[in-house]
Amino acid sequence: MTTSTQDMQRSLVAGSVITFFLLFVFITGVSDELKRRTTFFGGKQTDLDTSFPDFSQYNFLRTLSTEEFPIRGKHDRIITVGDIHGRNDTLRQDRHAIFF
Repeated sequence: MTTSTQDMQRSLVAGSVITFFLLFVFITGVSDELKRRTTFFGGKQTDLDTSFPDFSQYNFLRTLSTEEFPIRGKHDRIITVGDIHGRNDTLRQDRHAIFF
Protein backbone atom coordinates (compact mmCIF):
# COMPACT_ATOMS: atom_id res chain seq x y z
CA MET A 1 0.00 0.00 0.00
CA THR A 2 1.12 3.49 -0.69
CA THR A 3 1.32 6.21 1.89
CA SER A 4 -1.61 8.17 0.44
CA THR A 5 -3.83 5.05 0.58
CA GLN A 6 -2.87 4.46 4.23
CA ASP A 7 -3.55 8.11 5.08
CA MET A 8 -6.93 7.89 3.38
CA GLN A 9 -7.80 4.70 5.30
CA ARG A 10 -6.75 6.30 8.61
CA SER A 11 -8.89 9.34 7.85
CA LEU A 12 -11.84 7.12 7.02
CA VAL A 13 -11.46 5.08 10.21
CA ALA A 14 -10.98 8.22 12.33
CA GLY A 15 -14.05 9.85 10.78
CA SER A 16 -16.09 6.70 11.34
CA VAL A 17 -15.08 6.51 15.00
CA ILE A 18 -15.92 10.17 15.58
CA THR A 19 -19.26 9.78 13.79
CA PHE A 20 -20.14 6.70 15.83
CA PHE A 21 -19.20 8.47 19.07
CA LEU A 22 -21.29 11.56 18.27
CA LEU A 23 -24.29 9.43 17.28
CA PHE A 24 -23.96 7.44 20.50
CA VAL A 25 -23.88 10.61 22.62
CA PHE A 26 -26.84 12.10 20.74
CA ILE A 27 -28.98 8.96 20.95
CA THR A 28 -28.30 8.38 24.66
CA GLY A 29 -29.00 12.05 25.41
CA VAL A 30 -32.34 11.93 23.61
CA SER A 31 -33.34 8.66 25.28
CA ASP A 32 -32.43 10.02 28.74
CA GLU A 33 -34.51 13.14 28.09
CA LEU A 34 -37.48 11.05 27.01
CA LYS A 35 -37.18 8.90 30.13
CA ARG A 36 -37.02 12.00 32.29
CA ARG A 37 -40.14 13.54 30.74
CA THR A 38 -42.31 10.54 31.50
CA THR A 39 -42.70 8.62 34.69
CA PHE A 40 -44.51 5.49 35.78
CA PHE A 41 -47.20 5.60 38.50
CA GLY A 42 -48.92 2.31 39.27
CA GLY A 43 -47.78 0.74 36.02
CA LYS A 44 -49.26 3.53 33.90
CA GLN A 45 -47.14 5.86 31.87
CA THR A 46 -48.03 9.47 32.69
CA ASP A 47 -46.59 12.67 31.28
CA LEU A 48 -45.07 14.94 33.89
CA ASP A 49 -46.70 18.35 34.27
CA THR A 50 -43.93 20.89 33.70
CA SER A 51 -46.21 23.88 33.19
CA PHE A 52 -45.63 25.47 36.62
CA PRO A 53 -43.68 24.41 39.72
CA ASP A 54 -45.53 23.13 42.79
CA PHE A 55 -45.08 25.61 45.64
CA SER A 56 -47.41 23.81 48.08
CA GLN A 57 -44.40 22.24 49.79
CA TYR A 58 -43.25 25.58 51.26
CA ASN A 59 -44.40 26.77 54.67
CA PHE A 60 -45.22 30.37 55.53
CA LEU A 61 -42.87 31.23 58.39
CA ARG A 62 -43.84 34.68 59.69
CA THR A 63 -44.66 38.24 58.76
CA LEU A 64 -41.84 40.75 59.17
CA SER A 65 -42.42 43.62 61.57
CA THR A 66 -42.30 47.27 60.45
CA GLU A 67 -38.93 47.63 62.20
CA GLU A 68 -37.46 44.73 60.22
CA PHE A 69 -39.03 45.76 56.93
CA PRO A 70 -40.02 49.43 56.96
CA ILE A 71 -42.34 51.07 54.45
CA ARG A 72 -42.10 54.81 54.86
CA GLY A 73 -44.87 56.17 52.67
CA LYS A 74 -48.46 55.24 51.90
CA HIS A 75 -47.63 54.49 48.27
CA ASP A 76 -44.26 52.82 48.82
CA ARG A 77 -43.95 49.23 47.82
CA ILE A 78 -41.23 46.67 48.17
CA ILE A 79 -40.99 43.86 45.67
CA THR A 80 -38.96 40.81 46.58
CA VAL A 81 -38.06 38.02 44.19
CA GLY A 82 -36.82 34.70 45.44
CA ASP A 83 -35.55 31.70 43.55
CA ILE A 84 -37.48 31.63 40.27
CA HIS A 85 -36.96 27.89 39.60
CA GLY A 86 -36.11 28.35 35.93
CA ARG A 87 -39.22 30.44 35.25
CA ASN A 88 -37.43 33.49 33.85
CA ASP A 89 -40.17 34.10 31.27
CA THR A 90 -42.81 34.34 34.01
CA LEU A 91 -40.61 36.69 36.01
CA ARG A 92 -40.23 38.99 33.03
CA GLN A 93 -43.99 39.03 32.41
CA ASP A 94 -44.70 39.79 36.07
CA ARG A 95 -42.04 42.51 36.15
CA HIS A 96 -43.74 44.30 33.27
CA ALA A 97 -47.15 43.84 34.90
CA ILE A 98 -46.05 45.78 38.00
CA PHE A 99 -44.33 48.53 35.97
CA PHE A 100 -40.87 47.75 37.31
